[in-house]
Amino acid sequence: MDMDPKGNVATTFGVDKRTVGPTMNELFSRGVDSSSLKLEDCTLGPDFLTRSMKASWRKSNPGKSRGPPNHIAVRNLWVLPADMDLSGIEVDLATRVGRENRLKLALSEAMDSFDVIIIDTPASLGLLTVNALCAAEWVLIPIQAEFYALEGMGQLISAVRDVQKSVNPNLGLLGILMTMVQTRSKLCETVTEQARKTLRRQGIRFSDSKVCIYRGVPP
Repeated sequence: MDMDPKGNVATTFGVDKRTVGPTMNELFSRGVDSSSLKLEDCTLGPDFLTRSMKASWRKSNPGKSRGPPNHIAVRNLWVLPADMDLSGIEVDLATRVGRENRLKLALSEAMDSFDVIIIDTPASLGLLTVNALCAAEWVLIPIQAEFYALEGMGQLISAVRDVQKSVNPNLGLLGILMTMVQTRSKLCETVTEQARKTLRRQGIRFSDSKVCIYRGVPP
């Protein structure tokens, strides 16, 4: 589920967001209040995602006579896309009662249909992120290996604690995952170690696995 108005989740699968039907914006604005729009009406299924990825491959490889590789296929995955229209939803919801629980209500009828639901949130601590925290059982915080990200990490952890106390006591903090790590960078090493020490004092799990930046690696 994409909660970020930039809509990068759909773009990752080659989806042209201008051609899809209802998105996260419609689910937020209409899906909770109207029985005519359900969560499944807004999701893109495996077949659709596979077709989009293959079409994107053909567009990126116009000179190749052969078709897309066979491994370009999606199975057992559904995507609920977002687009830039979602950026205005926080203003629309500002005066609504129970605004922080809109996503939770929209998900309530579909929880048994999926084994795992992953919610991708924007980097800001606005109403969209709060909705995700209220609907989630666990939160995993990815942070970039830079000093400014450490400050944002502290703010987000505080927001998680607030949601746990006031709205969603069942929300668990799964841990912190370092991303965009340059393994040969002294700065990344320093930031990673500082984050590890800070989180250890707070009793928060710090993942030993990292999402690294690889340079000069053939595709």
